[in-house]
Amino acid sequence: MRLRYAGFANVETLAITSAREVKEKASYEKLEAAQQIVEAARELLCCSFITTYKHWEMAQKRLRCTTGKALDALLGGSIETQAITELVGHYGSGKTQLWLILCVTA
Repeated sequence: MRLRYAGFANVETLAITSAREVKEKASYEKLEAAQQIVEAARELLCCSFITTYKHWEMAQKRLRCTTGKALDALLGGSIETQAITELVGHYGSGKTQLWLILCVTA
């Protein structure tokens, strides 16, 4: 009940909150107790967090599809796989044609 009164109504909220914040809001005396609660919530939801550096390392390992010199320059290198690339333009500017070519050549 202590967690509910502190504003933690569900497991998802606990899973995304730091142990230090849980300790402060729920008035726990020891940080270890809050850490155990947060870790249990994360295990229950099968979620974990990674550092920005780890995310950057994973992004460096992704494959990239080159298109051509001009478009690669506009895109900052090429089109990254496992990512969303949005292409915006007027009707008839070749957006669909580009994506169809990329699908065939990838």
